[in-house]
Order: sequence, then C-alpha cells, then structure tokens
Amino acid sequence: MHIKLNEQNELLAYANVGSIEGGIEVNQNNFPEKFVENFKPLYYVFKNNTVLVNANYKEPEEEVFDNIVSIKDIIIVKEELLIQTAKLINRIEKLENEGGV
Repeated sequence: MHIKLNEQNELLAYANVGSIEGGIEVNQNNFPEKFVENFKPLYYVFKNNTVLVNANYKEPEEEVFDNIVSIKDIIIVKEELLIQTAKLINRIEKLENEGGV
C-alpha cells in the first residue's frame, strides 16, 4: 500500500492500487486491522515502519458560520429573480407588439 505523510509522519492519504506522488510504499502487514474502514487524515501515524493509531489525534472542530444561507433563502431569491425576468419578458413582448422595439 502507498501512503503519503506530513512532517510529523501522520498519514494524509493512502492508495491500495498505484501510488501517490511523494508517498512511500509500506507492506500491507504493517497496517492495523480495519485501517481502511477507520481511515481519516491524521488519524494514523507512521513509526518504525509500522502504521499505528495516532495518540495525538484530535477530531477536527466543526466550523460554525454566523450567516448561514439556507436553501429556503436561496429558493426565495431565485423565485424573485424569475418573477422579475417574467415581468421584463412581458414588457419586451408588449413593446414588440406595439411596434416600439
């Protein structure tokens, strides 16, 4: 298996097939059980030619946004744009019918 590490030898990515640019090849026997199922970037560390669970791993904190735009808000804005577009089309058609365009 091919792995890519950061400066602290924490695993950033892996490849079962092929290779990763800047990565290294590690024997499949040197990985913990359920490595693939449990893989997350930085969750594992490479020490003494073996992949181990990183004792220093911390779950990333979720980013909280103060101004989250909801899907409902987006739909409302799009509806307003559609209404404005329909009004403009009606005005253009009216002017064309009157011979003003």
